[in-house]
Amino acid sequence: MLILPIIGYTAGGPLILSMGIDRFIAVKFPTNYRFYQQSPVHYLTVQLIFPIFYSLFFLIFGYLERDTQE
Repeated sequence: MLILPIIGYTAGGPLILSMGIDRFIAVKFPTNYRFYQQSPVHYLTVQLIFPIFYSLFFLIFGYLERDTQE
């Protein structure tokens, strides 16, 4: 099955968006960014929520809509 390539394909865009938001916060609010970096596990978790749910949505949607009549 093509699960890993689909995860990479669907998570790539949101991960780049997440990285862009991270850079924006670092440039626009440098003092707040340093505060966020004191707890990197929580900050990383918040940054990865959207890409993970986006990928899961398309994996589940693809699984439910697959053609089983091959």
